[in-house]
This record gives sequence, C-alpha cells and structure tokens, in this order.
Amino acid sequence: MSDARDLTRIDVFLDEDPSPVASFRPPEAFELDTTKISDGPHKLTIRAIDNKGSVSVREIRFEVHNGPGIDVVGLRPGDVVEGKIPVLVNAYAGTSEENWEPRRAETPAPVPTWAWVLFLAVTAWAMFYWAEDLRPGPEFANTPTYASAARIAKAAELQAPVSANPASVRPAEGIASSSSYPPPANASQPAAVSWHPPELSSIHSGPEGDSVRLGRNIIAETTKCAARYVANDMKCGDCHLNAGTLAGASALAGVTTVFPAYSQRAKRVISIEERIEECFVRSENGKPLPYGGPEMAAIVAYMTWLSQGVPVGSTIQGRGFPEVNRPSHVDPQHGANVYADKCSACHGSDGRGVPGAFPPLWGARSFSDGAGMSHVEKMAAFVKANMPPTAPGSLSAQDAFDVAAFVETKPRPKFNPRYSRY
Repeated sequence: MSDARDLTRIDVFLDEDPSPVASFRPPEAFELDTTKISDGPHKLTIRAIDNKGSVSVREIRFEVHNGPGIDVVGLRPGDVVEGKIPVLVNAYAGTSEENWEPRRAETPAPVPTWAWVLFLAVTAWAMFYWAEDLRPGPEFANTPTYASAARIAKAAELQAPVSANPASVRPAEGIASSSSYPPPANASQPAAVSWHPPELSSIHSGPEGDSVRLGRNIIAETTKCAARYVANDMKCGDCHLNAGTLAGASALAGVTTVFPAYSQRAKRVISIEERIEECFVRSENGKPLPYGGPEMAAIVAYMTWLSQGVPVGSTIQGRGFPEVNRPSHVDPQHGANVYADKCSACHGSDGRGVPGAFPPLWGARSFSDGAGMSHVEKMAAFVKANMPPTAPGSLSAQDAFDVAAFVETKPRPKFNPRYSRY
C-alpha cells in the first residue's frame, strides 16, 4: 500500500507555460533564474496538492529588469513641449554586467534655476555685510584714524614730545604719546596750544552725546564700565587723572589730533584705537577692545570731544608729565621710607591699594611689567607732578625717583606676549 504523503507536492509555473519550472515535496527552496527570463512583467503560479487531493493556488506577479537602467532628464511623461528641447538620456549597468562603473550610474543634471537664484542672493548678502564691516562707523568717520595717506605721513613727522614751556612736558607712555624717549633727533615738534577742559554740560544729547559720556565713564571707572576687558584693579583714570582732564597728568585732550602717529615701540604708524589697546593689554593687563564695539567708539568720542578747538596736528600744553631730571644716584631703600611716609596711607603697606579708590602699585592686581608705569622714569615723572594727591609736586626729584625705584622692585604680572603687537 502506497504512502499518502506521496500525493503532497508543489508545482511552480511561470506565466502561461503548462510545464512547471519546479516540482517538489514541501518544504523546499528553489532558485528562480531571472536572467533566462525576458525583461518585463511576469506571473509566478504556485499550485499545492495535499494527501487528500485538495488543490490550492497562489499567483505572484512581478517584473524582471536585468537590462541597463535608463534615466531621462528634460522630458517627463505627460509633458507638453514645443520647439527644440534639450533631453539628457543615461543608461547604467544592471545585474548583467560584471564590472559595474559607479560614474555611469550618476546622471548629470543642470542646476535648477531656484538654486542659482538662492546662491546669488546669499552671495550678494554676504558681500554686502562684508563691505559694511569695512566701512568705518559714524563714530569713527571723522577721527584721524581714517585720515588720508598724506595725513599719516605728516603724523609720523609730528611725533615728537611737547615742550610746553621751559619746564618741558614729557609725554607719558600711556595714552598721551606712542613714542618712547629720547625721540628721533630729526623729529619736529607739534605746536602746543593752551587748553581748558570743556564743561560736561556742553555734551550734546542724543547718541553721540551718550557715547561721549560712556567714554568718560570708562576712563573714570574702567573696572565697572569695561570689566570684560580688564584683568586687574587698575582704571584708566589712575594715570589719566580727573578722567584725563588734568594737565601734567597724561591729559587725554590733544591726542586724537596727532594720531595716526609713529610708535617707537611698534616701529610703525599706529591708530588711536591701537594706542588705546596698548593701555588695556598693558596697564589693565586685560584684552583688546573690539574695534567696532561701543567701548572703543566711546573712548575715541570722549577724547575727540576733549580735543575740540585743538587744531589737527597740534596738541595741548600740559600733555604728558613734566620732565624730571634723573638724580645721579637712585636709592630704592630710601624710596621704601618715602613710600611708608607718603604713599602707604592710600596704597597700603602691601601695595594692594583700595579697589575703586586707590590703585594697587604691585601684586597680582596691579599693572603688568609691560605698562608704561613699570619704568622708573615714567613713574617718577608722574609721582613728582601728581603725588601725594593732598600735596602734588611736594616731593623732590630724588624722592620721586627713589620711591619709583622701590615700587619697581616689587612683583607684578607679566605682560601677555599674545598681545605683543600692541
């Protein structure tokens, strides 16, 4: 007697061919070789018969595509066209090719118009803002920084210290002058004119006046109004007394009128903005102000306002510090006694000063060793003319040099070489 399972089988038919392409007892796997079938739509019919003779049929429709792929750019189904139109046709290999070239599968297509429009718009926008960034703002447009080449050349010739009177005034290494001493022998001297500080009430209202007032506040209260750019307890007003309005104390008037100017330290012509940066990175031991920022604009605006009435190429009488002849012998030990007697009441026996009132003269919160005040001659000239504040000018030249030499023996921050260009 035969086994009933012999009746269970599966027949697989392709399209309308009555002969099966495969016949087997389940379960079974078989391979359909589509390379022997023409490209196009086909039908696979699967017929199963169980041991009772019942039949079940399932159809699977599929499409064979073994030939090259075809891509068309420039003409789509249903397009309505006229005249001559460019049509790009590409064919790339299918499974029938053994060595497939990836580049042939890439159909080059023209850049769409919208992409060109977007590209041109973005480019125009970027060039516009780039050009605007190069344009000096209104707060700088009338300052000497953007003067002509002829003006810059003339400024280099005018960069000599001022002799206001027989007791000549010596520019400080602060904002008052960018050159070091002695000046070049062939340098001419800019004319010095008499000057009196303008009244604060004369500052105009509006944005320009607000900028001038901000500049004055930054000079007087640098650690509050420009705190992001200061790394110690020094204020601009610690050297430029009375917010830069006191003659003989590195007054800030008559400075924008002689800049751009040649700098002995930088060995090139520098702008007034670069000169201001020197103070921030050296005396304040901080970092440069942004050139287009409100702080820089305000300081230049304030200095320009102070300089009203001072002719271009001239400066003021009393700019810098009065010159002091160096004694034949400087004694730091005697300077320690002078400091204890005349200076420690304000600056403290440890030189730390009182933040917001009296500046530190040494220590981590004082000016760096790259500042003008770190030179004995500069500090001595400042001290002789302006200290102590209760009796300025009362110290002898010997006392001034000795106390300056004593202060310079004390530790202070190192100048950051990252800003050596200033």
